[in-house]
Amino acid sequence: MKKSSIVIFSLISAILLAGCQPKQLELSDLAGSWYNAKDNFTEEWTSSGDTHLKGKAYEISEGDTAVFETLEIKEVNGVLTYLADIEDVMGQGITAFPLTNRTAATIEFTNKEHDYPQVLLYEKQGADSLKVTIGKFPLKDDKEPVVFQFVKKK
Repeated sequence: MKKSSIVIFSLISAILLAGCQPKQLELSDLAGSWYNAKDNFTEEWTSSGDTHLKGKAYEISEGDTAVFETLEIKEVNGVLTYLADIEDVMGQGITAFPLTNRTAATIEFTNKEHDYPQVLLYEKQGADSLKVTIGKFPLKDDKEPVVFQFVKKK
């Protein structure tokens, strides 16, 4: 009886643990208009489902749009991928950054072949705060990452 109780307890524990996936930052958590006052920079994201965001990033300088990027996060070949189109600015076209890490508060995309940036790290810091860090791979070793601290526009 004791042996069968241990087996049953072990099976139930295994089933419960298998069903307990760690919570991940949802793409919809990034939806909205985010403003960085220090750099006068804005990112705007619109959710198009659980695995798709469309966005744009821009900087206004002296009343004119100085930098403009068309952004998208979607599945490409089964992998969530951040797509940045800065053709109008730099003539590079679309650059893809596949997902490399995702936690409850962060989502990280990496493209080691790109000149700069190679890593894009989005970190949700509450309902109205978003930190975006860009830099070289690996980000933890980058001596000069660029950090954008955004607040959500109401």
